[in-house]
Amino acid sequence: MKPEQLERLAELLVQDLLDATLIVVKADKPTVRSTIRDIIAKNFAEEQQIEQEARELLAANKPARSDLDEHKMFLLIKQKLCQQKGFVL
Repeated sequence: MKPEQLERLAELLVQDLLDATLIVVKADKPTVRSTIRDIIAKNFAEEQQIEQEARELLAANKPARSDLDEHKMFLLIKQKLCQQKGFVL
């Protein structure tokens, strides 16, 4: 995700939460937006790291059977890694 997209997403989230009175902020809006943007960016980075690890595991343990769906296997490996790491998709 591009930095501009992260910034826009964070802005929309903060505004929606404030409009719905779901949060009461104790800091100024730019600080809250920045914090949310950083959390989202960190989450994306963690997911990319897990995906890379899943690709490496898949490549290292490539099945002998060619009839198995590699994409499905990748998703299963990724899901298992997420469970092990306590990462919510």
